[in-house]
Amino acid sequence: MKKRIIFGSVMIAVLLGVFWADWRWEQASGQARAGDTCPTSGLPLAILFLPVLWVGFWEFAKMARALGVEVHIKTGLAGVTLLACLPILNNIFPSLALAPQLAVALSLMLIFAGQMSHGQLDDALRRVGLTMLGVAYLGLCGGIVMSMRIRFGLPVLMMFLAAVKATDIGAYFTGSFIGKHKMIAWLSPGKSWEGLAGGLVWASLVSVGLWWIFPPNPPREMFDESWASLIKVACFGLVVGVAGQFGDLCESLMKRSAGVKDSGSLVPQFGGALDMLDSPLLAGPIAYVMLIYMF
Repeated sequence: MKKRIIFGSVMIAVLLGVFWADWRWEQASGQARAGDTCPTSGLPLAILFLPVLWVGFWEFAKMARALGVEVHIKTGLAGVTLLACLPILNNIFPSLALAPQLAVALSLMLIFAGQMSHGQLDDALRRVGLTMLGVAYLGLCGGIVMSMRIRFGLPVLMMFLAAVKATDIGAYFTGSFIGKHKMIAWLSPGKSWEGLAGGLVWASLVSVGLWWIFPPNPPREMFDESWASLIKVACFGLVVGVAGQFGDLCESLMKRSAGVKDSGSLVPQFGGALDMLDSPLLAGPIAYVMLIYMF
């Protein structure tokens, strides 16, 4: 536990440093453009985020290899890069306006072309299918997280990530003390309903706290100081926490299918990139929809 706290604190410090650099970059660029919307918002964050997604895809490929399937590394990484960077590219070059659906189709065509370049049919369907799964899982969902940063601002992204991770931490400690009723014992023996409830309480509290400390700046006035807004933020944390736990279970499903305990060893005591990204990746689309229609 002591090592987990130490490494966890280091990761939080690094992430806060990246957030600060991202904020300073946006402030400097915005001033240079006389207050216009910064066209390179999120660029420092993307510089850190993209290599982590690459490592995550490599770990996904290792799990697929454990099942006897060799995914296409080069075309897969290209697809992840295209989908994850699409929000940044569209923000810098508005005239480009490349639709996400088109980017997904191009990624799929690229993977098919990679398979054809091998000049063989052996295991082609599984190789193409699993490669595309990895690209969608990391690239498409990662791109949605980046879109959240660009469209709704850094405070909202911070609130989203904090809600997801607060659920993980709250569920762990609550389940350790009072957890008795297992959620899905065959898939994740450590998760309990009591732990989930405790994690969701923490997610709501953390969301409200960050909304209060770091309210979104104009022109992104999504929240006011009314009780209705407060309830919305608490519900946001609650739903995002549930989605994050579902994402964690999805990664557990993949790991157990591949017969591995952790996806990798990127961070001691915490596992690989996928072990850290599993919750935010699949919670991202749910959070994005809520931000559009609730606020």
